[in-house]
Amino acid sequence: MKIIHTADLHLFSPMTANLSFDKAKIRNRELFETFERMVDFAKENGVGAFLIAGDMFDSVIVTPSMAEPVMTVIKNAPRIKFFYLTGNHDGGAEIKNTPDNLVIFKNGFNKVRYGDVTVGALGDGGKSDEVLFDESGINILMLHTDIAGDSEFPKLKGKNIDYIALGHIHSFSGGALDHRTKYAYCGCPEGRGYDECGEKGFVLIDSDSGRLNFKFIPFSKRVIKEVKIDITGLSDTSEVFSEAKNALATEDCDSMINLVIEGKVKPENAINLSLIEEQLKKRFFAFRVTDKTALYYEASDYIYDDTLKGEFIRHVAASDKYSEEDKLKIIETGLKALSGEALL
Repeated sequence: MKIIHTADLHLFSPMTANLSFDKAKIRNRELFETFERMVDFAKENGVGAFLIAGDMFDSVIVTPSMAEPVMTVIKNAPRIKFFYLTGNHDGGAEIKNTPDNLVIFKNGFNKVRYGDVTVGALGDGGKSDEVLFDESGINILMLHTDIAGDSEFPKLKGKNIDYIALGHIHSFSGGALDHRTKYAYCGCPEGRGYDECGEKGFVLIDSDSGRLNFKFIPFSKRVIKEVKIDITGLSDTSEVFSEAKNALATEDCDSMINLVIEGKVKPENAINLSLIEEQLKKRFFAFRVTDKTALYYEASDYIYDDTLKGEFIRHVAASDKYSEEDKLKIIETGLKALSGEALL
């Protein structure tokens, strides 16, 4: 049997923290459309089971108008059995009028036999000692947790589990728990924020040979990328803008880009990152600039500077009242004031 493992769809998310209202609305629609496309992929590729390992919805408040289109997609794939474990976001959601081909797991340990596969789930409040599978057959456990901090996870060794379908972490990774048990985070099918960079998709499991194998399938409509540039040695906005344009030249305009500006910047450098962001965001679906530059100065550069700026820097540099870190902050604030730039 072929099985899709997905999780963390977070349907009907606000997403206005990173996007305008209009683009958040577009992105929300895309999240649902990706779910539809995954189900179409399942239909076209002979997938028999569809696992959703938590957080199909972004909230415990799931209105009928939110649930109905999702349930309709599931209902229209009657040859596929859907298994949905609620997560930390949608654990209290109440969904009515569920189709016959949908099994919802919530609390504790529960399992269902489907063909040659037994699908179980360890839901909220469940303990590893509740997990019980027969030694024979293909056994899959669904779990929504961060295994790095989950003391119950190592206790699942020797439980006759072939695959643990994990949700909660939004990037793909996998490993082995024991000689029989493999596990994987499928990641989210679509990134929503700038902290969810890289390819997103789902895991395709194949047990047709009697042995379980799985692989990651990239599937997202958009990719969120972090692009870094080092502006050490650049002295003005036009130079930084040129460097940024070159770094972004091959990036897809449909992407969401976080441009990270790094390097050391002297106090007198006049670099307007807000202007750079304003100019470059027109090229992409979503774009932002993250300033990770570090201010630095050498007092010797200002020994013979007879301007007010030079006098100010010499005065702060010579003070023994402040740490070097505080001196940098004072100099930065003072130079902004001297140039007439807004301090807020």
